[in-house]
Amino acid sequence: MVEPVALGFGVVVAAICLWFGYRVLTAATLYRALSATDSYSATGIVDGETAAIEGNVVVEEPAARSERAVPDTTNPIGAFVWRIQRPKRGNEYEIDFESRTLEQKTQTVEDGIEWGTFAVDDGHESISVDLSWLAETHDSTKLSEVSLSSLHSSSTISNRTWASPYIFLNDCATETTLDEMGGIVDEDETDANLRRQHFESKAIPEGQSLAVRGEVTVEQGEPVIRGTEETPLAISDRGFDGLGSNLKTQIAKYGLMSLVLLPVAVLLLLRGAGVPIA
Repeated sequence: MVEPVALGFGVVVAAICLWFGYRVLTAATLYRALSATDSYSATGIVDGETAAIEGNVVVEEPAARSERAVPDTTNPIGAFVWRIQRPKRGNEYEIDFESRTLEQKTQTVEDGIEWGTFAVDDGHESISVDLSWLAETHDSTKLSEVSLSSLHSSSTISNRTWASPYIFLNDCATETTLDEMGGIVDEDETDANLRRQHFESKAIPEGQSLAVRGEVTVEQGEPVIRGTEETPLAISDRGFDGLGSNLKTQIAKYGLMSLVLLPVAVLLLLRGAGVPIA
């Protein structure tokens, strides 16, 4: 006999398990690609080839709204990842082990990536960085299009830019409440509500050391590195070693979650379908 409740839960758990498996596959594929990518050298750039570059950021045109999104630095900001979080409904709390405090759980309601015109100077040549592939891959929202009244919570397994395996930024981070951000988004809510909503950003300022892996093309005589379907773009402010270490952590984390949930999903689906379980 079919049990709709068990079958429904089984489908949900199976979907989460598949998403964890997808994260493992994505991280493992990128980790393997990093190991196989040759670094760009002074011998020259070959148009259309995959390359890994590392050097200091040079900003020609700062990212839009970066002066408000990243207020704690005087350097121009080439790009930044951002997210807006709201407290979860109900009295759900978690322990912050760093500050040793009990804090209300939050959930991301919107995120995205903003970038201007910037390049990475590796000591041999200045190579422009195009982040449009990351924005397209994660269907990122522009800050200029965000209205707080239209934001809605999404599933934890959604394709968030903030949690992208291709982005590893740590060195220039900001966290504050929206009432302190000076109109960075359309603030069509009361000050009390704005104080309960958090804005976080992770930025790439001028002078920052940045590692970038992608496909290099030559446009009007100038090299540009970007992402494609065949060659995903990856960026890290902790070098390729830091990015690789983060990817291995993701593989272990999501792999364990997938292994734990897989038998649960199978049991629920079998029970929901009315298959006898010994």
